[in-house]
Order: sequence, then structure tokens, then C-alpha cells
Amino acid sequence: MYIRLCLIFVSTFLFISCKESIAVTDKSARKAELSNSKYIDPENLQEKENFKLLSETSELRFLEIINSNLKSKSSPQNIVLLSDSINTVNGTWNHINTVNEEWNGVTKPASNYAVNKQSAVFSNSNFKGPVFSCILVKKYGDWEHQHANGYVIKPLKNNIPVGSINKIFLDLYYDSELSSIPDFDKIKSVYGHLLSDEQIKNWDNGLFNLDIQISTQNKNTLAINVTLKREMADKWLRIEVPLKNMESWNTENKPIEFKDITTDTIQAIYLTAETKSRLVYRNLDTKNFNIETTPKLFKEIAFSIKRFELEKNNF
Repeated sequence: MYIRLCLIFVSTFLFISCKESIAVTDKSARKAELSNSKYIDPENLQEKENFKLLSETSELRFLEIINSNLKSKSSPQNIVLLSDSINTVNGTWNHINTVNEEWNGVTKPASNYAVNKQSAVFSNSNFKGPVFSCILVKKYGDWEHQHANGYVIKPLKNNIPVGSINKIFLDLYYDSELSSIPDFDKIKSVYGHLLSDEQIKNWDNGLFNLDIQISTQNKNTLAINVTLKREMADKWLRIEVPLKNMESWNTENKPIEFKDITTDTIQAIYLTAETKSRLVYRNLDTKNFNIETTPKLFKEIAFSIKRFELEKNNF
């Protein structure tokens, strides 16, 4: 357990160090032609969302949004971070400015990995409102730039205590066509001569993983590594995450209890692509790692977000 905590600490430290606000606005390689920032057909937007429960645990609740072509409704007391009316994120970063030796093996031209700060309307989407659309990349091999790109979301107010928030609401569309996620056989073909089958299974699940990390003003972290099964692809999902059941750790990467950070205020929320364990090969075999000879592999998760909000407690 101690060794694993150390490995995760190294990975988490390097993750934090690579969060940069590099905004890239090249839209030429996007999947569809972009329209303006208004709804294409606003009169057809329905008044009420309908949901179908897909799965539920103490940590996560997944619902399919049945009538997705509509404006999302929220309680007036909720804190809306992204929506049809809040169409700018605070920051993004992107290290894949060109497909050089470091990124040899990604499946698309570099312009496809741009992370835009502005939302946009896609004319061929089943949802006709503005969305934040991207392809986020996670390295399997090295921890240097392991999170190739990502989002930084900050509340408009700086005094929101962690304890005042009940849960996260995230409306997300997982695009299987644009995603490139290595399965177990692919990972084994690349790293099987270096790791056992058991090590590979513990390392990654070959599925869509989106890591959500909340950073507080005291530099504590709450996190949830959201896994989407393949059958959850190509549909709009409502994902609900209770804050009290998220993982949490301090600056020394030691686990802490939710009750001990309820007075911390939320500084920023980071979204990145991840492996199941949040580790890279270098974490698993530090002694034998060689940046020149270690094979490269990447997880690419494509998705759109139409809403991100925080549900406040009733008390």
C-alpha cells in the first residue's frame, strides 16, 4: 500500500505540474462544421428533460438523457459552471501542437487535439445547443506530459465551501467514433514483454476514463475517475457524483476524510483522460524505464459537455 501511494503521489505531482493554460483555437479539424453560438432550432427545444437510469452506486449515478435536444433545466440554487448560457471555460492546455517523436502513435493530426475555451454548435449533432467538444489524451508510457491536454473550470465565485456542495451534475456525450481506446490485447501487445497480465489488468481497463479533480485553496484534492462502459457510448448521459463519496487526499498524497475539508473552498476543477489506476508504465517499472526504448501508447477519449453544475445542499 505504501509503495502504491508513493507511485500515485509521483503521478499526481506530475499531473499538477503539467496543468497549463494553453488555449488553442484551431477549429479546422473538428468533426463537423460549426455554426454560431445560438441554437439552430430553438423552438423545437423541449421544456423538460426525461431520464432513464442506467446504473447507480454510492459513488456514481448514470442516467441516459432521452430527449437530449433541449435546454438543460437546473434548480435556481445550483451553481452552474458550464451551460448554454455560460459558454467559456477558464483555462485549457494542450501539449500536442505537432505530432513529433513524443506523440508518435496518436491517431489523428495535431489540430484535432485542440481544446477550445469557447463552446460551439455542431450542425449535425442531435443536440442543437452549444457544447464543449474535445479529444483528451493520456500517455501510457511516461509521466512527462502524461495528460496531454485538458480543461480547467473555476466557479465564478471564490468562496464556495466544499461542504456546501452535495453533488456534481455533468451532461456528457461519449463519442466512440472519434475515441481511440486500447483494449487489453492492444496494451499487452505493447507492454506484455515488460509487465505481467495481472499488472496490465490492474493498470488499465481498456475503457473510457475521465478523471475529475477538485482542487481547494488549501491544496487538498477530491477526485473521481469516471469509467464509461462501451454501451454508454453515443448517447447523452447525466452523470451525478456525490462529493462526500469522492476520493480525497492532501498535498502529501495521504488520504483525508471529507469531514476534514468541508470548510475548504473550491479553487478549480480539472478534467483529463486517465488510465484506471491513474498510473503510467514508468510508475510500474521505474528501475527499468528508459525514455528512449519504452514503447509509446495513448488513450484518446472524445466527448462533448453541454452542462456542468454543482448542486448545493439544502441545509
